Amino acid sequence: MANETKDKIIKIVALLNGSCLISEIEEVGATVPGEPDCKLTHPYVIQSTDRSPGNPRGEELIPFLMTITSDETFMISSDKILTLCEPVPALVDKYSNVVYGTPITVGPVDLR
Repeated sequence: MANETKDKIIKIVALLNGSCLISEIEEVGATVPGEPDCKLTHPYVIQSTDRSPGNPRGEELIPFLMTITSDETFMISSDKILTLCEPVPALVDKYSNVVYGTPITVGPVDLR
């Protein structure tokens, strides 16, 4: 089941360069072959850190390209994506707290 709110699809995006992101994702039609065809909104890099009581999974979310832009929406070509997969509910909860300041409803499970 997709992690969705009314119109948001949140996925893990594994890129060919080895980075893993968590992001809202939307497929958009490219008007010219080779143009970016995936829209990432609020993408965060998932970085492993030491586990702690406040971070039991040992994951830190870092804004994508944070050192060079404050943009929150990015276009990417699907040929740069290795795979898309469902994030575990705890990661969606962490992401929604970072992005929206509150947990979101994920499928039939309310993470509040």
